[in-house]
Amino acid sequence: MNENEIFPKISKDKRLEVRYVGYEEPSNGRMLWRVAVFYEQTNLNEFIFPNGWNYLNFDIFDWELEDPQNRFFYLPVETQSVLINSETLQVHRLKKQNLSTARYVCNFFEDDFLVEIYGDTTVKTSLKTLVSEEIKY
Repeated sequence: MNENEIFPKISKDKRLEVRYVGYEEPSNGRMLWRVAVFYEQTNLNEFIFPNGWNYLNFDIFDWELEDPQNRFFYLPVETQSVLINSETLQVHRLKKQNLSTARYVCNFFEDDFLVEIYGDTTVKTSLKTLVSEEIKY
């Protein structure tokens, strides 16, 4: 996998940028991308990533950064992805997904929903209420 194929990831309005910092293997076979997130050139890492854990899932070729109306940014953060309100920058942490870097397949926005696809689960989150529904299969 080549980091230049997915980074930097820049929002359509060019206000948010996810920059590649590197990748790490904190445990055997668990590869993660280390990133820095900037909003209008201000680093947001301390607000987005608790305890400095600024890692994204590794297989993120099918990652949609924002919804079509530019209301939310989505980051496939390892274990607990986040939605960021594009106007207020309020961070909403989504339901924890154990082994997310091994299970994450893709995400997409449809109507007023964020849909996350994992190997055995689909999570549908309303962009109006931020309530999530998880469907295991």
